[in-house]
Amino acid sequence: MTNRVKSPGAERTGPARDAPRRARAVEATPMGAVRLPGLAFAHRLVAARDAYGRPYALLAATPGTHTAVLTAEGGDTLGPGATGSGRAGPERAGSPSASKSAVSARAVSEWAENWTEVIASLGDHPHLVAATVAVRVDPTGLRGHVGLTWRTAPEGRRSRWRLGGTGAVEAAAIVGAALPRVCSTLESALDTAVVPLTTQALSGLVRSAYDPSVARMVDAMPASAAEGPKWGQAAPRSSLDAWDHLAHDGCASVTWVMSGAPDHEPFAGLVGDGLPGATTTRLALLHRRPVAGHAPPHGGSRAMRPTTLLTATYATVRQARDAALDHLSLGTQVRLRRAYGCQAAAFAAALPLGVQVPTGLRPPQTPRHVP
Repeated sequence: MTNRVKSPGAERTGPARDAPRRARAVEATPMGAVRLPGLAFAHRLVAARDAYGRPYALLAATPGTHTAVLTAEGGDTLGPGATGSGRAGPERAGSPSASKSAVSARAVSEWAENWTEVIASLGDHPHLVAATVAVRVDPTGLRGHVGLTWRTAPEGRRSRWRLGGTGAVEAAAIVGAALPRVCSTLESALDTAVVPLTTQALSGLVRSAYDPSVARMVDAMPASAAEGPKWGQAAPRSSLDAWDHLAHDGCASVTWVMSGAPDHEPFAGLVGDGLPGATTTRLALLHRRPVAGHAPPHGGSRAMRPTTLLTATYATVRQARDAALDHLSLGTQVRLRRAYGCQAAAFAAALPLGVQVPTGLRPPQTPRHVP
């Protein structure tokens, strides 16, 4: 069932009104709910349209917040100065396709480092409380996504979210009205067209993360393919959250976490052409608005504090357990700590899905045996 309501500001008149938003009804079609390993809440997915009429995927997990994921139009790499970025054709807008160009250390470094300034430029957008910037490196190249999270219900009040209900429509109205301005801000900073991911594209992104063997097939599917990945198929069919790694769908991953961003290590050093032996490497920068009363002394209440997550996926469990970061500087090796006891939660947090740390994570169980 599709619910509709007029978008905020649709009733306004006069030349100052944004034409694409004129009398547009907000649509919110439920696509199901999936609880990923390690998370405290299921991610509910809704198909919606923004104020420009573009389809986009709206996610809800943590009560009171909703997330939309952005990428470069046409599937090219989304990132400032990254190799392969640029204004591409709209034939596959919103799909998580990889850039055809080879990954370079310079591309990775520019992509991640410049994003700190880009996220800062979003600090004054109303209701925006968090952003996850994720870059993935695999044999097909580099691809980037940004998950932006809005507060859609006042703090302290439980969200009225119901799958496809009134709360979902209200959230779609808030996020859908904000997306054009946010995309415009990012396009100015990145010099590339930016579009929100569709529900199919987002489902494929998550499906490929947990099962890299299907990545090429998912990328090759047209955006309108009826047999494309569905949200109910995005989670792994099997997974085991071990003390020092996560086994999922025939492979295994390790995630390291660092408070803040690297001070002296170039981001290219963290990712480069991928960690040695890894089939997929993902670098994620989690920016979140400080809780009231806990703002940095010089950052102001609107500043977003970063957390760095580094995930490497391997073909075997043995490779994952033996994974090391010897190629990094000693200082970075000390700061990057393996997420012992919460590998599944850390893996999910590194995806651009708006996972709120720590409220969105499931507390780890006390281990009975530490190998």
